[in-house]
Amino acid sequence: MLRSEVLQPLIDLSKRKRYLEIGVEGGITFQAICAEKKVAVDPIFRFDLPSERFTREIEYHEITSDDYFGIITKHELFDVIYIDGLHTFEQTLRDLLNSIEHLDEGGVIVVDDVLPTSWAASLDKQSDAAFVRDLLAAERFDGNNWMGPVFKLVYFISTFMPGYDFATIQDNHGQLVMWRSIQKAPFTPDMSIDDISRIDFLAVTKDKTAFRLALYSEIYKAYRLAITGT
Repeated sequence: MLRSEVLQPLIDLSKRKRYLEIGVEGGITFQAICAEKKVAVDPIFRFDLPSERFTREIEYHEITSDDYFGIITKHELFDVIYIDGLHTFEQTLRDLLNSIEHLDEGGVIVVDDVLPTSWAASLDKQSDAAFVRDLLAAERFDGNNWMGPVFKLVYFISTFMPGYDFATIQDNHGQLVMWRSIQKAPFTPDMSIDDISRIDFLAVTKDKTAFRLALYSEIYKAYRLAITGT
């Protein structure tokens, strides 16, 4: 599934259809989305921007996500927020916590790249992933793909955010979809921050239970039921 194919049905479910994308880069997903309001945030947009960057319908903020969340007011709310920024655990966690402050009632957050496709793709630094691929032929099959340790975010949500239910899409590259609802088992309330920081690619490969893998159609139905009752 394309990223836009995941996001658009979620936007269509919302009443006001306000969309925020953190980490836009080439703009492929952002430009494919239809919404009443779209906001793009990225330090460097890798596509030609329109002459007018701020309109009632579309905004382009060429700044870091930290800077963006620092300047918008608490009244700026969104129905669907897509997080695909810098793929470190710390930055993705900051993006998530800041996004929650601006998620309207019944809204949903989608986090990209939570399921690493190789050991190199799971490494903390993109430069280390490139180094490993140059060194080990077995790691080159994954191309330049770098997901970083974003997978640790799943364990953080499961442990410290019981008011948010979630699942991970199994019929694409692995995206987490989360929304406000009582979290269903399995969850990991006994894990510490230190425990989460030590989880690595091997642990994820051995046991993916925490990710709650499901077909997108099933996740969509669960989210729709949570916000509409049908």
